[in-house]
Amino acid sequence: IRDTRLTERLDYFGAIGLLFVSLNFGIVRVLGLKSRLSQLIAALPIFAYYLRHVRYMSKIRFDYAWNVVVGATVGVMFAIIFMTWSLWCLFHHKRPHVKYAMAAIVLLLSSAALEIFDFAPIWDAFDAHALWHAATAPIVLLWYHFFLHDASWDLFEAKLHHKLSPA
Repeated sequence: IRDTRLTERLDYFGAIGLLFVSLNFGIVRVLGLKSRLSQLIAALPIFAYYLRHVRYMSKIRFDYAWNVVVGATVGVMFAIIFMTWSLWCLFHHKRPHVKYAMAAIVLLLSSAALEIFDFAPIWDAFDAHALWHAATAPIVLLWYHFFLHDASWDLFEAKLHHKLSPA
């Protein structure tokens, strides 16, 4: 299968967009930003830089090397957030859904080795990058499962706290 100009851009912008969104969510969650205003303040510079990057890559120059630099930089920032996610998971280990986050963390860090230690294609078809894509697909499902249950948990706690607090 060959990329078209559109599918190539969707692939690149979607992948790097996922890094930016994950970075933003990690910052919001790990710092415990509860108000919509604080969440918006955290998201605005990240979203603005993402839009700037997409604009540059779309209108000025589709630069593979620059995309790698931006992706690696956001990836390193996300890895730092990921380490704090691990600490968050340790502090919230009694929540039953934390196991999904821990599995995602371990799998994502493990699959990063496929991107770092590239190798020649096996059977002329499966190179490290292709295997990395295959390995990361289930991680998205684990994260989604975690985020869904974690949001529900927080909503339940907020409702419970509201009911128990004196009027």
